[in-house]
Amino acid sequence: EMILIRAASNISHNFAARAAEWATSVMLFRFGLVLLHPAPTFDGGAYSELARIASEAAWGWACLVVGGLRLVALTINGSMRQTPLVRAYAAGLTALFWLQITVGFWMAAPHGTAMAIYPVLLCLDGYNAIRAAGDAGAVSRAVR
Repeated sequence: EMILIRAASNISHNFAARAAEWATSVMLFRFGLVLLHPAPTFDGGAYSELARIASEAAWGWACLVVGGLRLVALTINGSMRQTPLVRAYAAGLTALFWLQITVGFWMAAPHGTAMAIYPVLLCLDGYNAIRAAGDAGAVSRAVR
């Protein structure tokens, strides 16, 4: 029980600094859940370019797994030990998903509302990756 209390306390202590990482991780995870739902999402024209790359199920599982693993890494980072390098790689990988989704929507519907959201998520996770890489550098310098 003490371990759980300590873990929860550490997560809440680090949450403010990692809120953007948590948010984009949850969004990618939920994006995957939506795509895995039985209702066909890729039937809409805006998803046509994404469908050319992979099936709706493949996108769904990839987003779910990457988002889920990133949430696990953030939980470990916030509760047990520092994992800034894992955070940096995970943010970079998530940014690649947002890049592909952004490009896919832009090619299918360049003036759609998706262009108000997905490029922002791409930039946010790019920033998250850079910030986490800086944290990794600071940890590396501190242990020398």
